Amino acid sequence: MIKCPACGSSYNEALSECPACGFPNISVIHASEEEYQQILEHAEEYRKTLNIFTHVFLLVVRNELNEQTGTVQVRETEMIFLGNTRTMQSGTIYWYPEFFAAQTGPLDLQVMCCSDAAVSSGSYMRFTESEESHVRTIRLTNPDVPALWHVGIMAENDGGFRLCVGTQLRFTSSDPIRFTD
Repeated sequence: MIKCPACGSSYNEALSECPACGFPNISVIHASEEEYQQILEHAEEYRKTLNIFTHVFLLVVRNELNEQTGTVQVRETEMIFLGNTRTMQSGTIYWYPEFFAAQTGPLDLQVMCCSDAAVSSGSYMRFTESEESHVRTIRLTNPDVPALWHVGIMAENDGGFRLCVGTQLRFTSSDPIRFTD
């Protein structure tokens, strides 16, 4: 197995290109550092041509209890912009400043990722799946912090990211998340 330098997917080295993004499998035996850097630069240029979803939003559903019927109803859905992974330094957690109440048990957070085109056209505001935006539910383990929490995002080297929940001193993070088209 090899890792695609453009999108980060792992695939069989016998294939001529990455099945996830189409970047060619460039095999160089005993590549010099300069040759390796050229491959990485080529991969970076190729990555820019992909419809990679770099704008990350947290979808927060605020519910209310209908006391007459005893049912919980959705009051509103809010989109919180967590960041653009293209402009973040990989490995650094960017915490959203708002606090959220601590919960018990595992956490299911809804994340929407959008392309540059969706953000510039405003189509991401529809909260729906499209060619320019994807919604995914991410399950995280509970960080066991009894106080208020923050939600954060940490960019990965390959264009993906991790969702983080907790405080700067104690938090849990998701497995790497990648949204590519």
